Amino acid sequence: MTMVLDRSVETAIARLLQIGGRGPDPMETARRISDVYPTLRALSQASVHDLCKIEGMTKKKAEQLLAAFTIGIRYVEEPKASMPTIRSPQDAYELLRDELRLLNQEHFVCSK
Repeated sequence: MTMVLDRSVETAIARLLQIGGRGPDPMETARRISDVYPTLRALSQASVHDLCKIEGMTKKKAEQLLAAFTIGIRYVEEPKASMPTIRSPQDAYELLRDELRLLNQEHFVCSK
């Protein structure tokens, strides 16, 4: 499923374009980007040169935008930390022993 850029994505792009500079209205530039690249996938595959053809985009702004995609892609590809499996009170004790061993009273700990 390809996600079409919506207002919240345009707003996020505008915020990125605001960082570190003055210039054309970032929201208007974000709308122009959305007109040329209607999906996140299409935008992620654009080059700095291609983005600079859009009115209001500079090389620096294009590099910032593509750097955000690089971070997002690496986040998605990053291995997820494995969650411990608790099957017994002993497993829970082993998991929380170092964190709770110096406490003076009983504590109830729960997490999602």
